[in-house]
Amino acid sequence: MIAARPRPFGTTPAARSCASPPASAGGPSAGSSPSAGCTSVGVVAALSGTAGADIDVPLDRVWAIVSDVESWPQWQATLSAIEVEERDAEGRPSLCEVVFDAKVQTIRTVQRLRHEPPRSLAFSQESGSLKSLHGSWRLDDLGGDRTRATYELEVEPGGFLNMLVRGAVEERLRELLVTRLPGELKARAEAE
Repeated sequence: MIAARPRPFGTTPAARSCASPPASAGGPSAGSSPSAGCTSVGVVAALSGTAGADIDVPLDRVWAIVSDVESWPQWQATLSAIEVEERDAEGRPSLCEVVFDAKVQTIRTVQRLRHEPPRSLAFSQESGSLKSLHGSWRLDDLGGDRTRATYELEVEPGGFLNMLVRGAVEERLRELLVTRLPGELKARAEAE
């Protein structure tokens, strides 16, 4: 099963008002839940969505693929390159420059990664071509050597890109950047 759910404007996780102020203008402090103490407000994000796939592979094998950040360009069609700039105490990539082809423009972002093995890998832009970018992979064990992979992304393009991301262009970008990814992960995992 592959499922995708676009979110209407104003209903994204970025559209929040938090009880305690964020650690920086970029959002909650590292390690805190982005939704802790938050309620929805009417802020608009330009592009967001959630997509999922049920994969006929055990969770630990799917996690091995998701957590191997440096191999993402091998199975995610929109990624051109990933360069690891920092690693955490366990040797995992924690800060990466990511280059992807959004068809409208090549995008470069520097992203901070948060690993929560074997269930979640989240990322947030620290600098780059976009106004903001937040996303995550979440894995759920379905039993019987099956895993549900859910990918979530929210992007505010900002600048020139903000004018381009409307209507059919928005839907095409959502397909490229969100909807396809769980299927690409499924294909990679089931081929190994």
